[in-house]
Amino acid sequence: MEAIVYLNGEYLPASQAKVSVFDHSFLYGDGCFETIIVRQGRPFRLDEHVTRLFRSATVLRIRIPLTPEALAAAVLETVRRNGFQDAYTRITLSRGEGYASSDPRLAEKATLVIIAYDLGGHPAERFTSKGPGMRCIIASTRRTPPVCVEPRLKANNYLNQIFARMEAVSAGVDDAIMLDIANFVTETPSRNIFVVRDGKLLTPRAHNVLNGITREVVMDLAQKNGWPVAEADLTAYDLYTADEVLTTSTAGGIKAIVEVDGRPIGNGQRGPITRALGEQYEAMLVS
Repeated sequence: MEAIVYLNGEYLPASQAKVSVFDHSFLYGDGCFETIIVRQGRPFRLDEHVTRLFRSATVLRIRIPLTPEALAAAVLETVRRNGFQDAYTRITLSRGEGYASSDPRLAEKATLVIIAYDLGGHPAERFTSKGPGMRCIIASTRRTPPVCVEPRLKANNYLNQIFARMEAVSAGVDDAIMLDIANFVTETPSRNIFVVRDGKLLTPRAHNVLNGITREVVMDLAQKNGWPVAEADLTAYDLYTADEVLTTSTAGGIKAIVEVDGRPIGNGQRGPITRALGEQYEAMLVS
């Protein structure tokens, strides 16, 4: 069955869902997006994702043509029309169609797209590591500093992150860890990072990374388990010498990093805190 896509108020077969070549997201990456996981027909933290999209749109000064409630309903309807119980969904907002100029005034009407994939059939799965966790390198590409682009803005322009991911592909590992221009750890191209040492979780400071919704879930779970959690300035040393390193993202959930720059993390296996957090998170998705 052909996928159904929401496009500017209509539900269309994917082959008919077309966006103009003059769309400013296609031309300049001018827009923002959110991804949501749906399990057993229920979206996880949908309201939080919609709220973050509206915040991003406020920063970009793009008017979303739906209320938050109507947008959430459109996500659910897109999943329903595709017949999915478990789905990966994405909302993409663009400044819209306009002349081929970076002047934002030339795109007057936003483009809004919602797509859904079967969670068990995402094409990126063929690149997923089959081992106990991810092998990573520290990329030479530095995370764009907040003084240039606010990292809490989930913008459509991912070129900075793609450069880092290209380094990981070239190195034959699963992902790349990005430092900022002061040499502190930020995140991977699509995941937040936690370091575990002596039963305590440390994660890069919020002003320097995407304010990940799964990141917030893990911080709450850690505190409920009695594991202290704090934001801190972390360096490569903290990664190399950690008991465990884990990553969080909507699409990827909670995953262990078992190697950084050829150095095994802990015993090179998924650690007990990462395992417990992963199990508790998976239970939340279906509860």
